Amino acid sequence: MKVTAAEKKMVEAYREASSDLKKIALKVLKGEYGDTVTGLLNMVGGGSAASSSAGNSLGDTLGNLIGGLLK
Repeated sequence: MKVTAAEKKMVEAYREASSDLKKIALKVLKGEYGDTVTGLLNMVGGGSAASSSAGNSLGDTLGNLIGGLLK
């Protein structure tokens, strides 16, 4: 089976990930966390990253997201 360079990177990252991260990755790829992931990507990609409060908010959000996904 031929794979693209992007697919190869994904496989390599998956193999190096912990068991919990592998579970999360599969759920994300299956679309089980679609709205959450989309919101997170919009927050990271949009808005001002220069503000330290925005950085703190992002850190809090990531912590809550990961904690919720591991439950």
